[in-house]
Amino acid sequence: MMTSLFVTLLHGFLLVLTATQPPNGLNPVVESQLREQVAHYLRWKHFWSHLYSRPECRKSVTRVRTLLFEKDIIVLDADLCLALRFGVSGDSLQLPASELSNIAGETNDQAERRFLLAMEKRESIVVRNGKAEMIREVVEIGHYERSEFEFAFPPLDPPDSIRTQSIPADLEQFKAAVQQQLAKESRKGELEVVVPHYGPFDPAVYVLVRSGEANLGYCDFVPMGNGVWLWSGKLWPDYPARRKRIESNELCRITIEDPEQ
Repeated sequence: MMTSLFVTLLHGFLLVLTATQPPNGLNPVVESQLREQVAHYLRWKHFWSHLYSRPECRKSVTRVRTLLFEKDIIVLDADLCLALRFGVSGDSLQLPASELSNIAGETNDQAERRFLLAMEKRESIVVRNGKAEMIREVVEIGHYERSEFEFAFPPLDPPDSIRTQSIPADLEQFKAAVQQQLAKESRKGELEVVVPHYGPFDPAVYVLVRSGEANLGYCDFVPMGNGVWLWSGKLWPDYPARRKRIESNELCRITIEDPEQ
């Protein structure tokens, strides 16, 4: 009888425990934030890259996979060419997202294995005897939780930063970062940088770089948090569709003078 009573109590406890957990294992607050940010990313990506121009690329409903670590969450969806990384602090995401590389035709399972392998084998630079050396180290990933949730493809309206044309709170910090990091390019002559409207949740800001009447191309600045922006170091060739988007949504222009003049 005692055994039967124990089993009954245990069964009841498990039912209560199950009822209090979200069906996919994600914290409901985090899942809600993820849905908002994934929708924002898809609108942002389409606006700047025309990624979902073809109807077959717009899956009406898809299953988004998440890999939740102690301080990070990776969001994957092969159908949507989606691969993002967010920091996690308690019950909230640390925004904006960081874009991760994705491979066309890769499944969610394949992408998961690739990202886990990349996290295990990290590279870092150390200075030895006055010389910089790249070292590779194996890092223990630790426990992580895999979850999925259904996601409905959102309307592809322009992102909020483009629709509202508002002034970013960190614009002066952004200008300073552009001035400092593109200074070496000004050795080719005075540069003019066209900055489009951007928002606090955008994964990157694309700017157009000109010298006189010539368009040198565009470059991307990625937010690192706390007002810090990082240029990838690459000046991409002129891309007419993106150039038109930058010009038609211009926020400001930055002049970078040749330091040798």
